[in-house]
Amino acid sequence: MNIRRSSVRIALLLVLSVVLTALVWSGVSAAASTGQGKGHAKTYIISLDNKGSRSSQSDENAAIKLVNQLLEQGAPVQWALEGFRAGGHSYPAGTFFLQTPFQTTDGISSDVVISWLEAQGKQKGVYPIVQTSGTVQVESKALVLPRICLFYDQTTYENCLKHYELFTSMGFKVTLATASDLLVSFDDPSSVLARSNIFVMPGGALHLWAFPYEDQAKGIENIQKFVKAGGGYVGVCAGSTEALAQSPYQNLGLVDANYHSEWFQYADPAAGDWDWRALIGPMNLTITQPQNPVMFGYGTNAVRSGYATPAMYYWGGPAMWNEGSSVTVLARYLSPAAGQTTPDKVKDIWGSAAVVTTDYEQGKVVLFGPHPEWPGAGPVTRMYAQALYYVSTVPKASSLEPSNLTNLPKMISPSRVWAITGTVAQAQPVLKDSIRMATTLNNLPLGGTYHPLGLWYPETLLVYTEALKEQMNELSRDALLLQQEYGRLEKLKSSVRRDQQALQLITTGQAYIEQFFSYAENLPAESHAIAETDWTGAGPFKPYPVEKEAKSFPDLLWSFSYMRQEIHDSDLPVASAYATLLSEYDALRAAYLLDPTSANKQAMDDKYLAISSSWPAGPMYQGMYTLRHTLDVMQYKVDTHLLNLLTRANRAKEVLSVSEHALGDIVRNWKPASF
Repeated sequence: MNIRRSSVRIALLLVLSVVLTALVWSGVSAAASTGQGKGHAKTYIISLDNKGSRSSQSDENAAIKLVNQLLEQGAPVQWALEGFRAGGHSYPAGTFFLQTPFQTTDGISSDVVISWLEAQGKQKGVYPIVQTSGTVQVESKALVLPRICLFYDQTTYENCLKHYELFTSMGFKVTLATASDLLVSFDDPSSVLARSNIFVMPGGALHLWAFPYEDQAKGIENIQKFVKAGGGYVGVCAGSTEALAQSPYQNLGLVDANYHSEWFQYADPAAGDWDWRALIGPMNLTITQPQNPVMFGYGTNAVRSGYATPAMYYWGGPAMWNEGSSVTVLARYLSPAAGQTTPDKVKDIWGSAAVVTTDYEQGKVVLFGPHPEWPGAGPVTRMYAQALYYVSTVPKASSLEPSNLTNLPKMISPSRVWAITGTVAQAQPVLKDSIRMATTLNNLPLGGTYHPLGLWYPETLLVYTEALKEQMNELSRDALLLQQEYGRLEKLKSSVRRDQQALQLITTGQAYIEQFFSYAENLPAESHAIAETDWTGAGPFKPYPVEKEAKSFPDLLWSFSYMRQEIHDSDLPVASAYATLLSEYDALRAAYLLDPTSANKQAMDDKYLAISSSWPAGPMYQGMYTLRHTLDVMQYKVDTHLLNLLTRANRAKEVLSVSEHALGDIVRNWKPASF
C-alpha cells in the first residue's frame, strides 16, 4: 500500500466531509453535493421504517451496523432530514441513502462496495436495500462516522459494559477513557479526545469524583473545550446530571437546565431516600420533537409497534426542568410502563424532561435521564444511534489503523494462538467458580435496589463475571478464525502477484490480524491503583502488586485468580453478615408498622442510622466498597484489556469482510469468509 497516497486521500475525504456537513446543516440539498465521478448515478436506500415490517430491533441494529461499515470505507452515506420520494416510493426522514459512483479510502470501487452491501443485507436480514436510478433531492446530512470516547472509570461498571455491548452491536467504535486520560489536553494528538468526536458519559454515581480533587477543574475544562470545538457530548443518567449548569453540585455546565435534586435528599435521616427507588423500571416517554433527528421514527406518526410512546429503563436519573431557551426538550416522562406507584415526593417526574438537546458553541449535546443502553425496556437503541449521528460533526481518522504494513509474518504461529485460546481454557474453571459464588451472593436477602438499605452491587458482580466468561470465549473464537484467515490470504498471494490491488487488499487484511495478536502480546499499562483498603475502612484486601499487572494476555490468569479469591474471602463474608443486619432492621420496621410507638420508632431509627452511617462508615458503605474493590479489579485489570482486544478483533473482521468480497471480484473461485 502507498501509505503517503492513502493518507492524502483520507485527508481530502475528511476535508470534504466537513464541508458537506456544514452545507447540510445549513439546509443545502444533498443532491448538489453527491453523485461524484463518472457513470450513471444510482441511489441505494436503507430505510428503518418499512410499513408492516415484522423485522426485529436486532435487524434495525444490523442495518445501522452496515451504515457504519460503509462510513468506515469512506462511502458518502447521507441521512435524510425530511421525507422524500424515489423510484415511485415514499421514504420518511431518518432514511439512509448512498449515491454512486463514489471513491473509497482504500481504492475499492463503489460497485464492489455496493455488491458487498447487498450481500451483507441478505446475510444479516437487513430491510431490503432499494436501488433506484438518479439522485435523491432532499435535505440531508452527510454522516460523519462517530468515534466514541466512553468514560470508563469509577462506578461506571455495568453501565459502561452495556454501552460497549450496544455500541459494538451497531458497529460503532469505542475508545475507553479513564479520568487520567481526560486530563491530557483535548488538542494533544496523543489524547483520546483528539482521536474522538463524541464523549459519552454513562450512568452510575457522579463520575467527576473520579478526578483527583486537585485536577477536577482541569478535567472539566478539558471536556468543555472539546465540546466547544465541535465535539459531541452524550450523557446518560448520572452523565446527564453532571452536564446540567443549574445542578447544585460540581458540573460541566453544558446544558441550561436543572433536575429534581430534592428527590435524593430527606429531612429525616432515618427515613431513607426510598421514594425515587419506587420509580426504578421501564417508563413510557412522550416524544415532543419527532422532527428532530434524534427522534426520527418515534412519536405519534411512528409506523413501528412500540415507537409511538417508547419505554426506556429508569434508574434514578434526572427529571430535568427549568430549561433555558437554548434547550430543546425531545421527550418527557409520560407514565410507568410496569405499573409502579408514584410516591408523593417524586410526583414531579411526570411531564418533566427525559431527553434534551442543546448546542454548546460549536458542539452538540444530547442528555438522557433514563438508560437507552439497557436492553428489554423498549425499542430505543435506534434513538441512541441517532443521537450519536446527530452530535457527530467533526470527522476524525480511525485510531485502529495498523501501523505496520511491511515485514508481516508468513503465518500466525500456533503458539501465538495458544497464548489466547490456552489462557481462555485455563480461565474457564476460575470463571465458573466465580460465577457460582457471585450467584450465591446475589441470592442473599440484601434488599437490592428497592430497599433504602439495600446492596445492589451483588447483581453487578454477577453481570460482570458472566460477561467476562462470554468475552473470553469470543476472543478464543476470534483468535482461531483470524489465524485461519491469515493463512488463507497468504496462500492467495502466489496467485495474484501481478495484481497490485489484490496484494494491497491481502496485506491490509493481514496487517489488521497481526495487530490483534500483537496487542494481545503487548497489553498497555493500566493506570489504576487497587488499594488494600479504602476510606470506609473496608479491607485490608489481598494485595494487588504492581508487578502483577498484565503485560500480555496469559498474565490475566493471575487477575482472574485474584478476583475469585476476593469474592470468596471478602465479598461473601461481608454480604452474609450484612444480610443478618438487614433482617434485624426489617424486623424492627415491621414491629413499628404493627405498633407505631415512639419506642419502636426509636429502635428502628437507631438501627437504620447504625447501618447507614457515612462517617464513620457503617456496614452499608463498608459492604458497598468491599464489593466495589472486586469490581474495580474486574473493570480495570481485566475487562479493559478484553474490551480493547475485542475492538481490534471486530475491526479486523470488518476489514476482512469488505476486502475479501473485493478479492472475490478479482480472483476466480475465491470464496470470502462469512463474518
